[in-house]
Amino acid sequence: MKKLTLKILLLSLLLILSGYIIIWHFPLDRDNYLNALNDKYRLLETTPQPRIICIGGSNLAFGLDSRMIQNVLNRNVVNMGIHAGLGLRFILHDIKNCLQPGDTVLVFPEYIYFYNDLINGSKTLMEAGLFYPRVFSFFNSEHAATLIQNAPLVMQRRFNGWYRYNYYYLVKSRRLDIADDDPFNKKTFNELGDAENHLHRTYTKALKAFFVLSKDITHGEEALTLLDDFYRTAQDSNINVFLLYQPLPVTMYKKNKKQLHTLHTWLKDNLNCTVLGTPEDFVYPDDHFFDSVNHLNYQGRKARTEKVIEYVRAVIN
Repeated sequence: MKKLTLKILLLSLLLILSGYIIIWHFPLDRDNYLNALNDKYRLLETTPQPRIICIGGSNLAFGLDSRMIQNVLNRNVVNMGIHAGLGLRFILHDIKNCLQPGDTVLVFPEYIYFYNDLINGSKTLMEAGLFYPRVFSFFNSEHAATLIQNAPLVMQRRFNGWYRYNYYYLVKSRRLDIADDDPFNKKTFNELGDAENHLHRTYTKALKAFFVLSKDITHGEEALTLLDDFYRTAQDSNINVFLLYQPLPVTMYKKNKKQLHTLHTWLKDNLNCTVLGTPEDFVYPDDHFFDSVNHLNYQGRKARTEKVIEYVRAVIN
């Protein structure tokens, strides 16, 4: 029995050590999409006033023309959108200390934040910590289970990424080059934080990430608390905060019309910060999206940006 216990302990130790080496000591892909977090925060630190700061997930990264907003409203724009998997809690928490008096903050939360635990982040948040270590200062004892649960998957993705690149070097004596027009790597972002490599992509009929929202706003109170706390902190520093909705394709909006009407009414009645527009204002033809229900192509991005400008211009001028 003692020998068996010892073997189990040794095996466990080897697994933990292997995971630690793979996660923390394998070379990182510096063009990884999540590594753009560092660039975006540097952009935020160096962009002068007056500023419009846009925060949200990939609906924002792949769905806003910051240059158009900047040209029309005559304010410097920073698009901080990256990935919904970072969670609304982290996105709002991490940006607080980077804002300045006089800023205007536009929050574009994914709808799913109001309906499931993605509001607290997914494996993406843990993986982002490999490139942006400040993520781990956000974790506390309550995140222990999440860290343990997601560690194997992060380890697998790290190993797969390392193998993918080094296979070409070891076997084919050359490095694997990522195409410059790959929408999902760091190179896709322009100097204002907008993803651009997808703009030439054609409409994919089978849009990914299709969802049907539940009748109950299951994480609504949690989201409301986060948004109101952020709003109050911003107001104390003379920072304006407004909430706008993510874009949706027509077919998906029809599946969720009643739920979204309920959500909009609930937010208007309970949220302290001003909500600009309605969910229906940001509904577009399916062919205005390129791969998922969150990601707009050129046509969709233009239409959405024009609508954002319409609403924002009315409250800042």
